[in-house]
Amino acid sequence: MGYDLSNRKRGFRWNIWGWGSVINLGLAYGWQPKGTELDKDAYEHYEDYEEHSKYFEGSYFGNDGQIVIKEDAKAFSDALESALDDIPDEDLNNHPENGVPVDKEFFEKRSKIWNQEKATLVTTFSGEKSKNYLKDFISFLREGAFAIY
Repeated sequence: MGYDLSNRKRGFRWNIWGWGSVINLGLAYGWQPKGTELDKDAYEHYEDYEEHSKYFEGSYFGNDGQIVIKEDAKAFSDALESALDDIPDEDLNNHPENGVPVDKEFFEKRSKIWNQEKATLVTTFSGEKSKNYLKDFISFLREGAFAIY
């Protein structure tokens, strides 16, 4: 599972772990989310929209085509950009070639990410490849509103 983001110009993809990490990086650097909105036009029948909106809480963690408005995307990009100077150019992750094992250490790191510990977050995005991906995402956010699928 992952998160496919789409604006009027292009798409962007985060895997399930990366999306939570980038959300928490933004929060750690001052982003104050406004919450997402449902796209009324995505529903064939207004009754379906009404039914879904009864339970919709504005989450960023669904794949319902919810909309992040332009102002929120801009604030998110500003927070992420402010993190760039703190993110090392050298990759400090030490990922094994065959992938990261989902073990106690993995969940301890995830806990630190969800608690928005900056040292863990900047390490998570360290290295040229990760940092460039983050920069590309900042550019995507600056393009305006987007939907999450």
